[in-house]
Amino acid sequence: MKIFATGDTHGNFERFRPEYFPEGQELTKEDVVLQLGDFGGVWFGDERDDEALDWLKGLPFTVAFVSGNHENYDALVKYPIENWHGGRVQPIRP
Repeated sequence: MKIFATGDTHGNFERFRPEYFPEGQELTKEDVVLQLGDFGGVWFGDERDDEALDWLKGLPFTVAFVSGNHENYDALVKYPIENWHGGRVQPIRP
């Protein structure tokens, strides 16, 4: 497993596009890009988030995030808690 880290996307995921992150094309779903704080992908808590979240799901790698101070915690609390790699997570997409 490879792990990359970034932060503060605030809902703008351009940095994961191949022209900005060519290494991502070599990764698999077993590899993780860890987004550290201010993810912003679950902002509205409804279908308005779907386009961006579905796009992230379609990337060849797994995107995981740590919540920051600019998140919609009312929306995030609605996601179930599961175990993943020895820790507790809230999957946003399968």
